[in-house]
Amino acid sequence: MITTQSRRVDLHGVVVDYVGPSWERSLSSMLAHFDEPSLCASEASQGALAVRVASSREPIGAPFAGDAQRWEPRFFFGVIQGYVRDDGLAYGLSDARSRSIIDLQDRSITADVFVDDRGAVAVSTHGLLHASLCLYLRERGLFELHAAAVRDGDSARLIVGHAGAGKSSCALMMLAAGGRYLGDDRVLVRRAHGEAPRGPAVHGVELCAYPRTFHVALATATAIEGVLSLAERAEGIGGKLALDPSRAFPGGFCRDFAGPTSILLPRVEPRAQSEVRPVTSAEAMGALIESSALALVDGIRHRDENLALLAALTNGARAFHVGLGRDALDHPVATARRILAETRPAR
Repeated sequence: MITTQSRRVDLHGVVVDYVGPSWERSLSSMLAHFDEPSLCASEASQGALAVRVASSREPIGAPFAGDAQRWEPRFFFGVIQGYVRDDGLAYGLSDARSRSIIDLQDRSITADVFVDDRGAVAVSTHGLLHASLCLYLRERGLFELHAAAVRDGDSARLIVGHAGAGKSSCALMMLAAGGRYLGDDRVLVRRAHGEAPRGPAVHGVELCAYPRTFHVALATATAIEGVLSLAERAEGIGGKLALDPSRAFPGGFCRDFAGPTSILLPRVEPRAQSEVRPVTSAEAMGALIESSALALVDGIRHRDENLALLAALTNGARAFHVGLGRDALDHPVATARRILAETRPAR
């Protein structure tokens, strides 16, 4: 018998009503960072988003059997195929094992997940659940970026790059130096409401946390004190270790930030000392578009709004290339402090 778990949270103004099996930890643990909605938030919301995850003992091959004529394949998230329903008001996702339907009118996400005889779920399926939620959040003005984000006092660093570029290493170094995390692999951006505590937001853009489990290279986990003992081996994430940030950095969660921000484009390089140099706004914009999977997909709702938000963020922030050298592993805290000092946002 599979037991279920449920929670109701306020995710950046979107009330999420989640019900899923006890084994599902990827989505539920992320939502656990957020509080139950207040009465005011519940009343102000457009209605709760109902997320329902169910287990299946058989792979779900044909993604929308019996209803295929209403769906058109339109985009990809890695190995996940994305579909748009013919009325444009629903998305479907499939990784050939599991599927989900995101109904924008009904405000619902319904996922059927294949669990094998060992009780294992494919890594791609965890990604499918997160992609489903992010597709819905676009309806509420929250747009996903494949990026890390760290708050350092009254400023922030948005760390953007492809897999293996050094996003996690950069973020963890900064957390070890006293920063606070919004996310390691994913962060949300939206138009800011009002003003930041110390002044206007960067061209009206706000960073919103999406705190998934961190994926950490062994060398980085070994270099930063206390991380290796808390990290766990996990299949399917390129040999990296899984790290619960709430255990590694208790009290370090930052829910959102609207204020001075710099964009960092890291890359691991064969050098002794890490190097920081400015890059153009055009290069930063290109990196943001590359890290925003849906920004250019034909048929995706709110595409123009997504692109305008990325442009506003780029125009309001300084951008830097960060070449991570050996000192990032030998002296991570000191290196992070130097990088933070050299990448301070414009005031």
